[in-house]
Amino acid sequence: MANEEHVALLKQLVGAVKAAVEAYCKQRAISPFPVSEPYDLRDWTTKDYPTPTDKGCYVFFTASGDVLYVGETGTEFGSRWCGHFDGAKANPNFVRPDFVRPETGKPWSSPPRFLVSIAMRDPREAAKRRDLERYLIQELNPPENRR
Repeated sequence: MANEEHVALLKQLVGAVKAAVEAYCKQRAISPFPVSEPYDLRDWTTKDYPTPTDKGCYVFFTASGDVLYVGETGTEFGSRWCGHFDGAKANPNFVRPDFVRPETGKPWSSPPRFLVSIAMRDPREAAKRRDLERYLIQELNPPENRR
Protein backbone atom coordinates (compact mmCIF):
# COMPACT_ATOMS: atom_id res chain seq x y z
CA MET A 1 0.00 0.00 0.00
CA ALA A 2 1.42 3.40 -0.97
CA ASN A 3 2.05 5.85 1.84
CA GLU A 4 -0.70 8.25 0.67
CA GLU A 5 -3.21 5.39 0.60
CA HIS A 6 -2.09 4.29 4.04
CA VAL A 7 -2.58 7.79 5.50
CA ALA A 8 -6.02 8.03 3.88
CA LEU A 9 -6.99 4.63 5.32
CA LEU A 10 -5.91 5.65 8.84
CA LYS A 11 -7.94 8.87 8.61
CA GLN A 12 -10.93 6.82 7.45
CA LEU A 13 -10.61 4.43 10.42
CA VAL A 14 -10.56 7.23 12.97
CA GLY A 15 -13.32 9.11 11.15
CA ALA A 16 -15.70 6.15 11.25
CA VAL A 17 -15.18 5.59 14.97
CA LYS A 18 -15.37 9.31 15.82
CA ALA A 19 -18.60 9.70 13.87
CA ALA A 20 -20.20 6.78 15.70
CA VAL A 21 -18.98 8.00 19.11
CA GLU A 22 -20.17 11.55 18.41
CA ALA A 23 -23.61 10.28 17.34
CA TYR A 24 -23.83 8.16 20.51
CA CYS A 25 -22.87 11.10 22.73
CA LYS A 26 -25.20 13.52 20.92
CA GLN A 27 -28.17 11.13 21.38
CA ARG A 28 -27.42 11.04 25.11
CA ALA A 29 -26.56 14.75 25.47
CA ILE A 30 -23.08 14.03 26.87
CA SER A 31 -19.63 15.33 25.93
CA PRO A 32 -17.86 13.25 23.27
CA PHE A 33 -15.28 10.75 24.49
CA PRO A 34 -11.72 11.08 23.15
CA VAL A 35 -10.86 8.75 20.28
CA SER A 36 -7.21 7.75 19.75
CA GLU A 37 -5.28 7.77 16.53
CA PRO A 38 -4.96 4.28 14.98
CA TYR A 39 -2.29 2.08 16.50
CA ASP A 40 -0.54 -0.28 14.09
CA LEU A 41 -0.34 -3.64 15.84
CA ARG A 42 2.91 -4.36 13.99
CA ASP A 43 4.45 -1.73 16.31
CA TRP A 44 3.71 -3.91 19.37
CA THR A 45 7.35 -4.33 20.41
CA THR A 46 8.56 -0.80 19.59
CA LYS A 47 5.72 1.61 20.35
CA ASP A 48 3.41 1.93 23.34
CA TYR A 49 -0.34 1.59 22.92
CA PRO A 50 -2.39 4.79 22.91
CA THR A 51 -3.75 5.54 26.39
CA PRO A 52 -2.72 2.13 27.85
CA THR A 53 -3.88 2.96 31.39
CA ASP A 54 -7.33 4.26 30.41
CA LYS A 55 -10.57 2.29 30.38
CA GLY A 56 -13.29 2.38 27.77
CA CYS A 57 -14.07 0.85 24.38
CA TYR A 58 -11.83 -0.14 21.50
CA VAL A 59 -12.10 -1.23 17.88
CA PHE A 60 -9.84 -3.62 15.94
CA PHE A 61 -9.53 -3.21 12.17
CA THR A 62 -8.06 -5.38 9.42
CA ALA A 63 -5.18 -4.19 7.22
CA SER A 64 -7.74 -3.17 4.58
CA GLY A 65 -9.64 -1.01 7.09
CA ASP A 66 -12.62 -3.28 7.77
CA VAL A 67 -14.00 -3.23 11.32
CA LEU A 68 -13.14 -6.58 12.91
CA TYR A 69 -14.09 -6.40 16.59
CA VAL A 70 -15.48 -3.96 19.18
CA GLY A 71 -14.74 -4.45 22.86
CA GLU A 72 -14.89 -2.68 26.19
CA THR A 73 -12.87 -2.95 29.34
CA GLY A 74 -13.11 -1.80 32.93
CA THR A 75 -9.44 -2.66 33.38
CA GLU A 76 -6.57 -0.82 31.74
CA PHE A 77 -6.57 -0.93 27.94
CA GLY A 78 -3.04 -2.32 27.80
CA SER A 79 -3.92 -5.31 29.98
CA ARG A 80 -7.10 -6.04 28.03
CA TRP A 81 -5.47 -5.80 24.62
CA CYS A 82 -2.68 -8.14 25.69
CA GLY A 83 -5.43 -10.67 26.46
CA HIS A 84 -6.37 -10.72 22.77
CA PHE A 85 -2.81 -11.70 21.87
CA ASP A 86 -1.89 -13.95 24.78
CA GLY A 87 1.84 -14.64 24.78
CA ALA A 88 2.29 -12.86 21.48
CA LYS A 89 4.64 -10.11 22.60
CA ALA A 90 7.60 -12.46 22.26
CA ASN A 91 6.67 -13.06 18.61
CA PRO A 92 7.07 -9.95 16.41
CA ASN A 93 5.00 -11.65 13.68
CA PHE A 94 2.05 -12.28 16.00
CA VAL A 95 -0.58 -10.77 13.70
CA ARG A 96 -1.23 -13.78 11.50
CA PRO A 97 -4.43 -15.48 10.29
CA ASP A 98 -3.97 -18.62 12.38
CA PHE A 99 -3.53 -16.78 15.67
CA VAL A 100 -6.11 -18.03 18.17
CA ARG A 101 -8.12 -15.63 20.32
CA PRO A 102 -7.79 -16.71 23.97
CA GLU A 103 -11.36 -15.77 24.92
CA THR A 104 -12.93 -17.94 22.20
CA GLY A 105 -10.24 -20.49 21.39
CA LYS A 106 -10.88 -19.75 17.70
CA PRO A 107 -8.73 -17.93 15.13
CA TRP A 108 -9.57 -14.40 14.04
CA SER A 109 -11.69 -14.34 10.87
CA SER A 110 -9.09 -11.89 9.49
CA PRO A 111 -5.84 -10.78 11.11
CA PRO A 112 -6.22 -7.65 13.26
CA ARG A 113 -3.89 -4.85 12.15
CA PHE A 114 -5.05 -1.55 13.65
CA LEU A 115 -6.55 -0.53 16.97
CA VAL A 116 -8.50 2.62 17.92
CA SER A 117 -9.45 3.32 21.53
CA ILE A 118 -12.23 5.43 23.06
CA ALA A 119 -11.18 6.58 26.53
CA MET A 120 -13.83 6.76 29.25
CA ARG A 121 -11.84 7.87 32.26
CA ASP A 122 -14.53 8.15 34.92
CA PRO A 123 -14.60 4.85 36.88
CA ARG A 124 -18.35 5.31 37.37
CA GLU A 125 -18.91 4.94 33.63
CA ALA A 126 -19.13 1.12 33.56
CA ALA A 127 -22.73 1.17 32.30
CA LYS A 128 -21.79 3.75 29.63
CA ARG A 129 -18.87 1.57 28.47
CA ARG A 130 -21.16 -1.41 27.98
CA ASP A 131 -23.81 0.77 26.34
CA LEU A 132 -21.27 2.37 23.98
CA GLU A 133 -19.88 -1.07 23.12
CA ARG A 134 -23.38 -2.31 22.20
CA TYR A 135 -23.99 0.86 20.17
CA LEU A 136 -20.70 0.53 18.26
CA ILE A 137 -21.38 -3.15 17.54
CA GLN A 138 -24.79 -2.21 16.15
CA GLU A 139 -23.43 0.68 14.08
CA LEU A 140 -20.15 -0.84 12.85
CA ASN A 141 -21.32 -4.48 12.54
CA PRO A 142 -17.97 -6.21 13.24
CA PRO A 143 -17.82 -9.90 12.22
CA GLU A 144 -16.00 -10.99 15.39
CA ASN A 145 -18.90 -9.73 17.56
CA ARG A 146 -21.52 -11.86 15.84
CA ARG A 147 -22.59 -14.85 17.87
